[in-house]
Amino acid sequence: MYVAGRVGERFAGRNSGALAVVEGVGQHGCEYMTAGVALILGPAGMNLGAGMTGGLAYVLRDSIGGYGYNQQSVRLAPVEVREEVWLRRVLRKHLRLTGSPRAMVLLNSTAPLPFLRVEPLVLPCTVAETWAAILTRLKRQPASAPRPTAVYVPPSVDAPSIAVV
Repeated sequence: MYVAGRVGERFAGRNSGALAVVEGVGQHGCEYMTAGVALILGPAGMNLGAGMTGGLAYVLRDSIGGYGYNQQSVRLAPVEVREEVWLRRVLRKHLRLTGSPRAMVLLNSTAPLPFLRVEPLVLPCTVAETWAAILTRLKRQPASAPRPTAVYVPPSVDAPSIAVV
């Protein structure tokens, strides 16, 4: 999922294998995440990663601030060189699909990407194993996927007001 905008509270909660790119997240993001990758290109609310047992989240160094992440469940780690390659690939796709100015600024810089990895205190598998399924899916997708459209869905108890298709 590629969103050129911020998302609300508890985004990517219980993520069990999806790739999500967003430009900011409210409180309790990636709560109880078990697999997958979340790339957050903007501010992250407090309690990020609470109960996270798998998967990885990437946040901008200057957006996590102090103790915005749940230190009882996750830790911050530097991004490795190979991860930078994977992150740039995802950012290029995010830019292509959404026209994101944030992604453009990050990709146009010659400096290393300013991300930190948010990971569970006890990793259930390696970073490469976490990325493997996502990288496989990225390879299978056509290079020129159509740009997604936001579709208005009338508000109701069961449906969000905006759906991305």
